[in-house]
Amino acid sequence: KSENFGALTLSGSSTIDLSGTSPLVHFADSTASWTGNLTIENWSGTPVSGGGPEQLVFGSTSGGAGGNVGQIFFHNPTGWDPGIYFSTILGTGEVIPVPEPATWIGVGALIALLGFRERRRLQALLARLAGAK
Repeated sequence: KSENFGALTLSGSSTIDLSGTSPLVHFADSTASWTGNLTIENWSGTPVSGGGPEQLVFGSTSGGAGGNVGQIFFHNPTGWDPGIYFSTILGTGEVIPVPEPATWIGVGALIALLGFRERRRLQALLARLAGAK
């Protein structure tokens, strides 16, 4: 089921509590500048790709929230560590939370470590093969 609303305008900070709502909350293009922040409570959608059990959509494209996406925050999304998360908007207009920068730094460091380890292992293998000739 979808709940459709007109454009969202904020003249102060506000909260949308998604508990007990329809799976899809759809606002019309909300490109007018807001003077406050929007906090989303009880979001249980699909991280990264969107399209999950709960969706918060602005318009039908990534421009649907205008420049306001930097003023949308997610508080304690379901399945995430407690805290406040910044948001991003997908090409479909769906707004989703973004993991903390520390999470991305940790993932990058792990990939670099694995790459370094595998590089050393490959070099050792090539040295053994060259010595066997």
